[in-house]
Amino acid sequence: MTTWQTKLLAGIGVIALITGLLLVIKYQRDIINKQIDIQNSIALFAETIVNFKKLPDNVVRDQTQYASPADLDKLANSLDLKLGPIQDDLKSLKANITGIQTVTVNSSGENKTDIASTKTEVRTDPIPANEPIDPYGYQKSK
Repeated sequence: MTTWQTKLLAGIGVIALITGLLLVIKYQRDIINKQIDIQNSIALFAETIVNFKKLPDNVVRDQTQYASPADLDKLANSLDLKLGPIQDDLKSLKANITGIQTVTVNSSGENKTDIASTKTEVRTDPIPANEPIDPYGYQKSK
């Protein structure tokens, strides 16, 4: 190789190296910005309790809030949950409990009497002799 070819390859190599470094720096900055956005949204949400409204059919969405570990323990005790075995199992996975969800369903149900059946129409024309009475065999004996 001649001198100018070596210089050209070295220049291309330097440009590729600088471009690669700039891309790595850009991706790192993007990740940092995303993490800052997530932290800000969590901090904003942690300060607020979001009250929901009463929905049709007496469905109610009550509230959502962040809870401390002490709050989780208090809720688990009030629900008579034994968190010890669950936490021991999660430790083997290097995980922990970060939330407990409870759902309360209250259904009043319906109790009605003397409800008319659905409308049925009686066939007034005679059944032709060639029309099968039980075409699918539902009335056959087993």
